[in-house]
Amino acid sequence: MSRSALLSVSVALATLVGCAGKETMDRPPGPTGGVGGVAGSAGAAGTGGAGGISGAGAVGGSGAVGGTGAVGGTGGGPATDGGCESIVDESPVELGPADIIWIIDNSCSMFDEYEKVKMNINAFANDIQNAGIDHHVIAITGAAVIPVISPTGDPAVGTALGMDPAHYRYVAHEVGSNDVMDVLVSSFSQWSSFLRPEAPTHFVAVTDDDQSPLLGADAFKTMMEGLLGHPFIYHSIASESPLCPGAFAPGVQHYALSDMTGGLKVSICTADWSQVFAPLKDAVIASAPLPCTFTIPPPPMGKDFEKERVNFEYTPSNMAPMAWPRANQMADCGTQIGWYYDSFDAPTTINLCPAGCDAVASGGKINIVFGCSEPPIIVPE
Repeated sequence: MSRSALLSVSVALATLVGCAGKETMDRPPGPTGGVGGVAGSAGAAGTGGAGGISGAGAVGGSGAVGGTGAVGGTGGGPATDGGCESIVDESPVELGPADIIWIIDNSCSMFDEYEKVKMNINAFANDIQNAGIDHHVIAITGAAVIPVISPTGDPAVGTALGMDPAHYRYVAHEVGSNDVMDVLVSSFSQWSSFLRPEAPTHFVAVTDDDQSPLLGADAFKTMMEGLLGHPFIYHSIASESPLCPGAFAPGVQHYALSDMTGGLKVSICTADWSQVFAPLKDAVIASAPLPCTFTIPPPPMGKDFEKERVNFEYTPSNMAPMAWPRANQMADCGTQIGWYYDSFDAPTTINLCPAGCDAVASGGKINIVFGCSEPPIIVPE
């Protein structure tokens, strides 16, 4: 399953609210009973002990893991203080951000291609947003030959995207046939503040010509990585070689840069531009950082966070839930699937081991329940 399947992942964060007072919680734990089942099925009964957990599972929320069993008193009887209850808050796990910079050749031969970008850019941004991506879209082009379509040159003018300054910025700058990469460098100060260091950077060049070899693919890649401080992905909507009908020259330098950076190469002579925007959307979604860190919510008033009693459960799509072990630190993860705290002494987040982060890319559900039984521990390889 593709990483876009992460859109179906939800996380339930359950915060301990009903456990016994601190004097009871400090007792050595008794045997552990069952945790409430997925989608509200009952947990297995546990054997009571001093401070042990009996196993009547609480009713889960919609598709959530049920609550933990009640805390047993001395001799295994039920606790008189209401037991260990949970509040479950389900929310979607969102993919990370992405920054997309469109640069459109606005020379005389680009009238039709500009019109196609204008007709599709708003839907492109909507599709990315609907996929859970926090998007920033920048458009760089001029109005020299397109005043009838857009007097300002802005391809998103009049659209919801164009009226959303939190997610869109237009940079008015003439872009000639042979200087797309030159303009990206010379105009950098006009749009770089809209970029985010944690977001992958995508360039989408739209031209029916080639880049001047005075600043070719190799030199531009080195220069732009220096300006950004990190690698980027360069997508080319240009002519293949041999020249496609209607284009001015094969986009040799543009295609070369796409090969260097893992970007898409799309023919500018494509008749149906849904075949242009769909793979671009998929590429942006696939590049977004995976949700592999979860903030630990504060415990309710009068309760303590018990870092030794946190359970992490992952349910792959259409499969049974799996309890993941905890590593004492990231270095202990190795190639094993599991999780660890950002700081064991003062934890603020739950982080997935690298293998665990890869595993959640297949979609499913994540449930993190605080205040439960002690989890299994990863033994370093």
